[in-house]
Amino acid sequence: MVVVTAGAALEGAVTRQAVLDYVAEGGALLFLGGGAPVEAVAGPAPAADTWAALLSWLAPLDVQIRMDKPVQGTFEAPGDEVLTRHWHTFRLAAGPGIEAPAASVLVPAGEPTMGAFVVREYGYGRVALLSADSPLGDTAFAADLFEWLARANRDRHDMDGDLLPDGLEDKDNNGNLDAGETSFLNPDTDGDGIPDGLEDRNRSGGTDDSETDPRNVDSDSDGLFDGADPLPLPPLDAPRLLAAVPAVAPAEGNQAVLILGRNLTPQSRFWFGERPAAWARLFNSGHAEAWLPDAGTNEGGPVTLRVVTADGQEALLPGGFTYRARTKVVLKLISSARTEAEIGRGSLTVMLAPAAREDAPPRLSRLLLLLRSSVGAALVWEKSEATARLAEAGGTIQVRPSEAGSILMEAHPGRAGGIPYGSVFRVSWRVNWAALTEALVTVEAPIALVFTAHEGTLAVEKELLVLTPAGAAPPAPQRQVE
Repeated sequence: MVVVTAGAALEGAVTRQAVLDYVAEGGALLFLGGGAPVEAVAGPAPAADTWAALLSWLAPLDVQIRMDKPVQGTFEAPGDEVLTRHWHTFRLAAGPGIEAPAASVLVPAGEPTMGAFVVREYGYGRVALLSADSPLGDTAFAADLFEWLARANRDRHDMDGDLLPDGLEDKDNNGNLDAGETSFLNPDTDGDGIPDGLEDRNRSGGTDDSETDPRNVDSDSDGLFDGADPLPLPPLDAPRLLAAVPAVAPAEGNQAVLILGRNLTPQSRFWFGERPAAWARLFNSGHAEAWLPDAGTNEGGPVTLRVVTADGQEALLPGGFTYRARTKVVLKLISSARTEAEIGRGSLTVMLAPAAREDAPPRLSRLLLLLRSSVGAALVWEKSEATARLAEAGGTIQVRPSEAGSILMEAHPGRAGGIPYGSVFRVSWRVNWAALTEALVTVEAPIALVFTAHEGTLAVEKELLVLTPAGAAPPAPQRQVE
């Protein structure tokens, strides 16, 4: 068994390739988030080169070490897995978050795909990752973990007989063929006439320079299937695409995606299907970041990942990225009159909620809401403010008057990169009795809220799709990380 800390990885005490080769052949790896300089994790935002170096250190496992999202505190193990039966509310010191497919996250740290404890299979071996080493002080938990690691290369399954373990092919263990995976039920995933295990000869779950891609029927893009091509490998200096992290995202896009490949250049341009990334930046020749465009459909689906370098060389990864269905959010309007002595006065609260319980908050870059009164100037809008929830996330609001009885409210996200679920902003109102000619007042937004000038609370809600308008991508980062 090999134990590697985040600090050792940053200092280059061991090469990533040596560790991955060892695990692929049946070894066990325990990765601990400790050992990194405290200021690199818990202090100010890490420098881009430091962050990038650790971010992709275990990218072939579909794992990202997130120094920008430190894990600190106590976390519950929601399932009844054998590996977490002795997990208590261990207090974790500041360590990097571990981002991985939800099925591999045994102890989430705030988000389904961000964990304090993650396990993966790779080749014939196994990998366990802890944000901090404090749980190992519990002998019962440590015994279960070390026994599971020790059984690497013994509990091996290969249903399609292609020489690749099922856990390596179905990386998120959900039984489906997802973006970036090979099929554990089909020995020749891409149908090029070569079994997956003969293309990925070192069982790394990726594609090396001397290997064809088991997910790509034509690895060198010359029009010939790999199985019928006498020279199926692309030139050594040609770009290659290996994976996108994450490989699945909602159809509205609007987020950065890490691209793993080879021979990428600062002028490389990326496409997700037929839609170009608004910008891309290079970390090094094997890692780039691209801004994910809107899918252009509400349903989503798999698309081809494509890169074109400045000299016109092209690489494709068919099905390399999958758009989920467009995110839906529920917009709620809640009107409350305050006290009997203030009949005709109240407040309107605007809230966002998930349309489905498992939906993570979308990366909303703007919430624009026009509140229009049916009685015009008889309804007077007064104080407007961001709620404490939005303010705590660093968000702000802007309010602009519109026609009589209407206001245009705009919420912007904070540093976290999205408007959070919950109450977003609140605006006070009063009825101008002298101008009121109707018994009911209607406020129209994407939905209508009808209320009287009497004390009480009324609420309505409507399900809305998240959209990404053209030109909505943020500016490209100025710094290239070589």
